[in-house]
Amino acid sequence: MRAGLHFRYLRAEIERKTVMAMQQEIADAVLKKAKELVPVRTGALRASGRTAKTPDRKGVEVRFGNSRVLYAEVVEFGRMAFAPFPPKPYMRPAVAYVKRYRIRHIAKRHIGDAVKNNLPKVIM
Repeated sequence: MRAGLHFRYLRAEIERKTVMAMQQEIADAVLKKAKELVPVRTGALRASGRTAKTPDRKGVEVRFGNSRVLYAEVVEFGRMAFAPFPPKPYMRPAVAYVKRYRIRHIAKRHIGDAVKNNLPKVIM
């Protein structure tokens, strides 16, 4: 049998759990890098970093700040009005780093596992 014939068994869509696992791993990589890059004065901003599901429950996002840490946006983007504060980006460089160096490895591993698990086992 030719290997090309076995790809007809491969599903057209990768299963949702594979996509969710891949999204979660990418979000964890972004969170880890952002926590390394975030400027630290008291450590509250770094401690407020977390991953959470998006409102539609189909994706994962990285969040910083909470009800006690209201300044995550000001640190990332700066402020020009009341008491000017220069930007000290930590999320944008973290996302750029993961896009450049980690996302291919993560996607390749998850998609490879999905392909391997969905193709029939052939004994030759």
